[in-house]
Amino acid sequence: MQRNLNDIGIVLNLKQAKDANKLLFMFSPERGKLTLNVKGAGKSLSKLAPSLDGGNIIQISYYKGKSDIDLLLEVKLIDDLSNLKSSIRGIPLLLYLLELISLFIQPEMPLSSFFNETVDVIQLLDSNIDLIPPALAYYQLLVLNSFGYTPPLDECALCSRKLLANEKRRAITSEGVGYMCEQHMDELDNTFLIKDNILKVQKYLLKITAQDIQGIALGNDEWKLLLSIQNTWLQNILEKKIISFNMLNLDGSR
Repeated sequence: MQRNLNDIGIVLNLKQAKDANKLLFMFSPERGKLTLNVKGAGKSLSKLAPSLDGGNIIQISYYKGKSDIDLLLEVKLIDDLSNLKSSIRGIPLLLYLLELISLFIQPEMPLSSFFNETVDVIQLLDSNIDLIPPALAYYQLLVLNSFGYTPPLDECALCSRKLLANEKRRAITSEGVGYMCEQHMDELDNTFLIKDNILKVQKYLLKITAQDIQGIALGNDEWKLLLSIQNTWLQNILEKKIISFNMLNLDGSR
């Protein structure tokens, strides 16, 4: 069995380990969540540590031992997403994307297509941070779709009744994903109501690639509603809160 391996990945996190070592958590397209021991990364003169900032896209060589933690040998920086990291909007956005990835992927879970699409979204945002609302809505749906939770947008998630235009529909918030039709709604509860134009955008986002998101027209409040609904669905699946969502700056200030 070959022990010295090469890979490419996205840095998820770097945590302190014993002595001056650190643990690198990385999203690998073929191995899912990869954990590597980075010897000496805690030292001020470490040559590896500067390339291991969260969100960095890196190329690595490593030694695969018998344990679940491999040994990082070399690292080459491919993209440090400097534009995102220099923006007050970009930093919390990146934290949210990395938290989503960390919560959904598992070790030894090959996800090459999802990895490539993730890189496309991150690099697109790095080149144009004004695309945050549609890119983030696209990515939330990408996560749902990639892990088998594509929301049913044409029918009620509770009774499978077809959702018709110009009628009330409300997002599922307690468990699962999708919308409920009017017959299941409390008349006093008007939260998470969604109009036809937002539903149309969701359907479009499920059909396109990241490169096609420019030019989608929704108001700022509509984007916020859509992102909040989809984040709720993600939390329903995970059965836990996604902490970094409340840190997002979606108002358009840089």
